[in-house]
Amino acid sequence: MELLRALKIAIFERATEAGSPLGQLVGTKVFDTRVPPGQDPPWVRYYVVAAGEENVFYTKPPVATRLRVAFDAVSSQSVATEAENIADAVAQQFDGETLVEEGWAFSFKRAAKRKLFDPDTQSWMVTVEYQVMAKAVS
Repeated sequence: MELLRALKIAIFERATEAGSPLGQLVGTKVFDTRVPPGQDPPWVRYYVVAAGEENVFYTKPPVATRLRVAFDAVSSQSVATEAENIADAVAQQFDGETLVEEGWAFSFKRAAKRKLFDPDTQSWMVTVEYQVMAKAVS
């Protein structure tokens, strides 16, 4: 689907911008959906949680497409501070932003944030979720 491809490109380009706060914390360890085997934290993974048409005025085609995107910030530190700092860097780059890519404008609004510790991997994960409205632009 061209919409999802454009969204993933826009996210990756924004997340890996030279000199960005996120890049300073995780370098190039920004992954789409799946983290390759053998990657040691810290890293960030982003993925589309849900997508659906939003027919605001019951028009054809839809006025906008609503998506939910999550970013997992992962750290293996003994406290959650590093994962929280990475999640804060994600927020600096995406909160309230509108990204344009391949004929689409994606507006990000933070929807949720949660923190988990995985005792099996001894890692902290802070997940930041966004409500994203996608509109076709010319």
